[in-house]
Amino acid sequence: LNGFLDNILSLFGPNSLCKLVIDKNLESNFKKNENSNILLVNDGKEIINYYNNINVGTISPFLEMIVSAINTHSIEDYDGALTFYIITVSMIKKLYPLLTYLSKNSIINGLLKAENYIYKIMKDKVEKKLEFNQNNLRAILKTTLNSIPEEQENLSDIIIKLFLKLLNRPDCSFDLDQLNIINAIGNINQSQFYDNTIIFPQPFIYAGYNQAPKYIKKPKILLLNQSVELKHQPENIKYLVKSATDYLDFINAEWDQYLSVIDLIIGSGCDVIISTKIIDDISIQKLLRKNIVCLGRVKLKILKSFSKNLNVPIINNIEEYVKNNNTDILPTAICNSYKEEMISLKKYERFEGFGPDNKNHSISIVLKSPIYLSDIIKKSLIKGLNVLFRSILSIDNSNNDYEYDISQEKESLNVLNEESDDYFSGYNLTNRYLYVCPGGGATESFLSSKLKQFALSNYTDELQLIIEEISDCFLDVPFHLSNNSCLNSTIISSILFNTYLNSSNKDSHAWPGIDVDQRGISDMITNNIVESSLIKWNIIKRAITIVSVLLSTEYCIDQK
Repeated sequence: LNGFLDNILSLFGPNSLCKLVIDKNLESNFKKNENSNILLVNDGKEIINYYNNINVGTISPFLEMIVSAINTHSIEDYDGALTFYIITVSMIKKLYPLLTYLSKNSIINGLLKAENYIYKIMKDKVEKKLEFNQNNLRAILKTTLNSIPEEQENLSDIIIKLFLKLLNRPDCSFDLDQLNIINAIGNINQSQFYDNTIIFPQPFIYAGYNQAPKYIKKPKILLLNQSVELKHQPENIKYLVKSATDYLDFINAEWDQYLSVIDLIIGSGCDVIISTKIIDDISIQKLLRKNIVCLGRVKLKILKSFSKNLNVPIINNIEEYVKNNNTDILPTAICNSYKEEMISLKKYERFEGFGPDNKNHSISIVLKSPIYLSDIIKKSLIKGLNVLFRSILSIDNSNNDYEYDISQEKESLNVLNEESDDYFSGYNLTNRYLYVCPGGGATESFLSSKLKQFALSNYTDELQLIIEEISDCFLDVPFHLSNNSCLNSTIISSILFNTYLNSSNKDSHAWPGIDVDQRGISDMITNNIVESSLIKWNIIKRAITIVSVLLSTEYCIDQK
């Protein structure tokens, strides 16, 4: 666990360093498609998964369970993977030796009592309610986007505007399937996003596509999850031919089957086919005679986005659909326009206008950045959006019924070149707040000191020892944070702990923490160094849960 932690700690905190990964098996180890063997990574969860992938079968099963827990946390909250790992590892190191003379149930009981007390003081004393404004949103993003300082301000502008746009949705939720991000080469301040629009790269095309219309007003769209091509059907692969006549009959049957599919497509009256599978050259030529644009090999995520926006199904098999629904008409839907468009010297397909009543429509972003930062910028945008959505919820989720209204929406919008710099113009944000906790290791130092006092004041038995050990675990966060900031980690973490230990229980006391910009200790709330309180609580809660499971595990059975 220690060696694994040492490899990833450079990603922790405002002074974090990106990892340059050089690996000939990059595609398999990162579970993604990359065009080179070099990748720049700034995300703790990704690098943790990478080390886990390249050491399969050689690392501790406990570590694999922790990595699995980190993935679960990242799916929910997107941020805090390294804090989660630091706290979890520290708890295991301090509590596991106690099993030699204390029962498992006693230690787990101590963890549960600590968890309940932490929830109470986080809710009553740590969580702060800030005004919903641009400065406070920027402050939250500053702690989230700390590994790309050169692009932080511009990217924050994009995230905040997109965040306000997404808040207009009826359920005030963030649906990744409805967000299309297009990476393009350029300066980030030239990025654009388009409301009620789906943009995706031009898929692989045959030569015949060049004859297709490049602009269609109010196109009827057909969504397919099947290929449209003349080929032997899978069920006929082992067809036994006894004579030339049999062979001719077989060929004619397949040709008739193919033509029936083409006739059904033409009969639907569609102007554009979007399919996840191949549409071959002969099919494109036949359909082009009817002015039907064919877009094959499009990602399924894009088709699902179309399906949601248009409220039309994706057809997996045309013949089965016709048979099961007793109809010869395939379902289609209409948007306002389709056109082929050039963006940064690449061709894209753009569909926009999915109906005035569609409040959960897609938003497309053309996110421009240097090519070596494109992956980091895209992931940071998604991460920042998720963190802001978490920040409008308190620890007890008591305020998740807010309604956000936009009086005016522009069809397409350059996010950084608007006439007005007022991000909140047109939004009804009355009585809206952000729920945060102090950053810079202040929250962990406070929890450590109060847990220590809680243990000494309420217990004299083994629970006192257990909760004291738990309290020490939180000090690893300011320790590593100050160490990565080139500060004396031992002195800084000790000063923070003792400051909170000696402070009163009043809510108005200062919140000292590590201020990297000032290279020392300052008040986190005064300097607006804050984090989402809900994410912080989820980190602690999930760390305690996984540690409780691991303490209940003696060995693993490896069945080969």
